[in-house]
Amino acid sequence: MDLAKSEGVDFVVLAGDTFDSHEIDDLVVERAVEILSTVADLPVFVLPGNHDPLVAGGVWDRRAWLRRPRM
Repeated sequence: MDLAKSEGVDFVVLAGDTFDSHEIDDLVVERAVEILSTVADLPVFVLPGNHDPLVAGGVWDRRAWLRRPRM
């Protein structure tokens, strides 16, 4: 996020496999949300991958995502 900010990009895309599985600790997800939120005015688009697909009960259903800043 620091690099994106310093380069003046318009947005950031994480193109899949942000996490290597659904079996990660909630603290890891919370930290990822914190990092992605460090530049509140920069949109971040996160796409699920084959290791972290968008499925019910998966990593993208964690409560930490509800606390991210809204644009």
